[in-house]
Amino acid sequence: MTEQKKYNTDGKTSEDRALDLFADMMIERIKSLSSKDGWKKPWFTEGSLSWPKNLSGREYNGMNALMLMMHCEKNGYKLPIFCTFDRVAGLNFTKDKQGKRQQAKGSGGEALPQVSILKGEKSFPVFITTFTVVDKETKERVKYDDYRLMSEEQRQKYNVYPKLQVYNVFNVSQTNLQEARPELYKKLEESCRQSKPMEMGEDFSFQPVDKMIKENGWICPIKPIYGDSAFYSISKNEIVVPEKKQFKDGESFYSNLFHEMTHSTGAEGQLNRIKPTSFGSEEYAREELVAELTAALTAQRYGMTKHLKGDSAAYLKSWLDSLKESPQFIKTTLMDVKKASSMLTQHIDKMALEIEKEESVRQDNGNGKSYLSVEDGDHAVLAYNGSAVYIQHHEKEDSVKVAVPTDKGLEVKFTLPYDHTKDLDRNFQEAFAQYKSQTEPSETKEKVYYASVAYLQSTDDTSELDKLKERGDYDGLLRLAKNYYDGNGMDEEQTYKKPCQNRGDDLLIEDKDFAVVYNGSVGGTYEVFAKYSEQDVRNHITRYGIGRASEDVKEVAREMTHEAFTAMATRKLPILHMPNDSLLYLQYNKEKDSIDVGTVTNIGLSVKHSFPYDHDQSMEMNIQGVHEQLQDMKEYQQEEHVAKSAFHR
Repeated sequence: MTEQKKYNTDGKTSEDRALDLFADMMIERIKSLSSKDGWKKPWFTEGSLSWPKNLSGREYNGMNALMLMMHCEKNGYKLPIFCTFDRVAGLNFTKDKQGKRQQAKGSGGEALPQVSILKGEKSFPVFITTFTVVDKETKERVKYDDYRLMSEEQRQKYNVYPKLQVYNVFNVSQTNLQEARPELYKKLEESCRQSKPMEMGEDFSFQPVDKMIKENGWICPIKPIYGDSAFYSISKNEIVVPEKKQFKDGESFYSNLFHEMTHSTGAEGQLNRIKPTSFGSEEYAREELVAELTAALTAQRYGMTKHLKGDSAAYLKSWLDSLKESPQFIKTTLMDVKKASSMLTQHIDKMALEIEKEESVRQDNGNGKSYLSVEDGDHAVLAYNGSAVYIQHHEKEDSVKVAVPTDKGLEVKFTLPYDHTKDLDRNFQEAFAQYKSQTEPSETKEKVYYASVAYLQSTDDTSELDKLKERGDYDGLLRLAKNYYDGNGMDEEQTYKKPCQNRGDDLLIEDKDFAVVYNGSVGGTYEVFAKYSEQDVRNHITRYGIGRASEDVKEVAREMTHEAFTAMATRKLPILHMPNDSLLYLQYNKEKDSIDVGTVTNIGLSVKHSFPYDHDQSMEMNIQGVHEQLQDMKEYQQEEHVAKSAFHR
């Protein structure tokens, strides 16, 4: 019997249905704000949720984050963590070195309970950008991963089309994860703890934005001036906001400022979203919605509450009408929210990182220096630049300190908050790496990595870039190229030390955050790169492993592993006690990317076995795996056990 193909009877695509759902949710939320006293309500409940993530800890972009938070509030989900059906199923299995799938087991070897979606639960859509690659002649499709591995000459035979694709996800509350894997669920809870900005007496302070205002760190000047209104001036390209003391509280000051900062992202030369328009026009009304949603999303990310701005309340009816009448209204609005929120959070996070670095090296006692006592917690001693460096977990302050010997004692040079999601060795390793980045020569300190975020070869994408290139307007070219960055994180497979990776590549222009490479030998293609520091790459490896990473990223992973083994060796010798009472020593071989095992001689380690290192597993899991394989070898089993094995051959 021939299987009949099923068709979508309502004629709508999965994207259409997702946008309809988003529009309905937005209408419901705006209606609640339109009710009597509704404008006094916040867009999101105060302190309710942190930023939505997937099960691996990767954050969703602004567009998806906005709708997922609304979805969580509507359904009462406490953890904004989501996963696909396949990801849930994957928790029940692991893969061995040969790639064979095995049932997941606990540390004691017992089979772990099965994790599953609860019966009757419904998924929620999110948008992910995918790329369709089509042969120009045969019209056959090839995988985008395969396309990326092609030479420039081979790529000329294909057209590449970016597309928003719908994926269906479930909240962790829609699974039995809490019962089946309580330890994992507890870690997820800890990762979602909301932190409020610092409150000093009656003065509510958010330091990253305060620093941004003071140091002119935003894309345009921000001027707190005593007055009665906050606004962004298109003609002057500046933000004017009343002084903080004029607002009822600090949260109101920052959330209103986020609204005006969003407007400034739409200026020409930035996201090119807004033009001078009259108050009350449809375009102005849509821009107000973009600003309100972006401000609410940004405030929520940093533990604040955003109420509907008084001036925006006049546009509630216009928003409702547009949402009901135009299917594309919600899509274009959410795409703009995604880009604007990404710009805001990148600048704020950059300022927060600068503050953290400043505080970590702040001198904190009477003579301008602080000292370390080795009795305050676990410590390690490393050799660096010809002298000893002490790294310690300072238990009272719950921090990791790096100190160097002086005639007055161990002088603290660097302090990092202790990260309880990581083990002691990993904390020591990261503190040492950051200390080195501050003390090494500038050429080492400024090491930059380039992650490809867009490859442009179709005429639709390259024509405007070509015009700017021909005019010599490379600044304009860079601004336009930045629009192709969708806000998603680093792709380790496409991250390199240098942006020029192919014959004919030419670096046209770069700033501190992005770079654009042109290749004229293959018909004129452009590749856009986001720039990351080595610490960014290290953080990515720690969080996601290396997967199919580039050789440059793998090199960083090998260096991290080398540092981790060095730190461990200074605290305790890595010795394996075998069943036959043999003692085996192990070390990491950076060149071979392996764990070498053997016995100690006068000239060093006499290597007897080598095991490939798996960077997608922790150091402890790698050592445990090596230990298990060695225990299965006859030469390390107890004599009685070996004899019995021989008798029953």
